[in-house]
Amino acid sequence: MRDKSKLAALFLLLAPALANAEDLKPETLQAWDAYIGAAKTRMAERARGQAPFLWVDEAPNLAQRVRAGEVLVEPVDGYSPHMVPHGLIHDWVGAVFIPNVKLDQVMGVLGDYEQYKDFYRPWW
Repeated sequence: MRDKSKLAALFLLLAPALANAEDLKPETLQAWDAYIGAAKTRMAERARGQAPFLWVDEAPNLAQRVRAGEVLVEPVDGYSPHMVPHGLIHDWVGAVFIPNVKLDQVMGVLGDYEQYKDFYRPWW
């Protein structure tokens, strides 16, 4: 009985948040689709060699900074969020250099969802 009371209290606390939930408006979805289309175009240009493949190769000092151990993060196109009708699109890019590690080792860590609690726990 006690668990049912706790569950009922939880639903009462969540009710206002659930009542305010909305579906995305068509113009928001249209803006999202356009943004994704532009992002795919940028990726295709990189793949064809029409733009630097790596973000850190876009400016002379970025690769130097990341190789020196700096973790780089910034908004795509220099600003974020991108305002769209009834919404915001957050788009960021980042880079980190991990010396003496192979790509398959990195991918192994990224794909090991069961260990995320250990990999990404607070360090303090």
